[in-house]
Amino acid sequence: MCDRPQPWRDHKALIALARDWDRRFAGRRIDRIGGGHGWLRLTLIDAREDSDPPAHCFLMALAGAMVVWDADRSPPPVVLDALERVPQQRLTAADPLLGATLTRVSVPPADKILALTFRRKDGSPLYLLHQLFGPRGNLVLLEDNGERIWSTHGSPHPAVLSPPRESAPPVETVGVAALFRDNAVEHLIQVLIANSRNRMAGDLKRALDSSTRLESNLARDLAGAENGDHWRHCGETLAIHLHSLRNGLESVDLVDAEGETLSIP
Repeated sequence: MCDRPQPWRDHKALIALARDWDRRFAGRRIDRIGGGHGWLRLTLIDAREDSDPPAHCFLMALAGAMVVWDADRSPPPVVLDALERVPQQRLTAADPLLGATLTRVSVPPADKILALTFRRKDGSPLYLLHQLFGPRGNLVLLEDNGERIWSTHGSPHPAVLSPPRESAPPVETVGVAALFRDNAVEHLIQVLIANSRNRMAGDLKRALDSSTRLESNLARDLAGAENGDHWRHCGETLAIHLHSLRNGLESVDLVDAEGETLSIP
């Protein structure tokens, strides 16, 4: 997983992607939104008759997978299911973003943040900031005055709590979209496989521990069952003398039904 290039960790590569997205997607509007905890998929369409097919922009802020890429189709359903997607109507970010038009994509001069600027139907600006640093990154939606509308993780980094006012100088974009796409998807799949393996290993360990405890309890019960006739005889003898017993006795000597004295703990 670490042998493949990870351009989302490189500031210059991120600037190149921002320039590429700005050139290809500025002027498109958000037609659909998918996602779940820690990620979003923005489907951008062009209203022109001769427009290109819809584009899907994927923004991931997951532990081990702070990645970003675009594609003209979604990943296989098994990947989306592993991401635990939720319906669009349950995504808090969907309501303010749906129908908004992408006007600018940029990266700040000093931070690995992909900043997407939108214009809502009423003309007001809206900012979606994708933090690509830290243990799991973040996705933050801001008003123009800096008010936070939504974030996928709590306590966002200060760098993503202000609308982008400056952007880094552009760099070459040749092949950058494919570089991000090819490596981000593969990286994400490997992280999801590792997470699934870890969950299964934890489930198996808990099941094994439970089975071991059950085995121990059954073995103890079985060992006691070997003297079942003796303990049944003790119980019958106790029943005969129940009226004469008092509380607190550690043991008692009683005569059984055959006239033999029996010591019972």
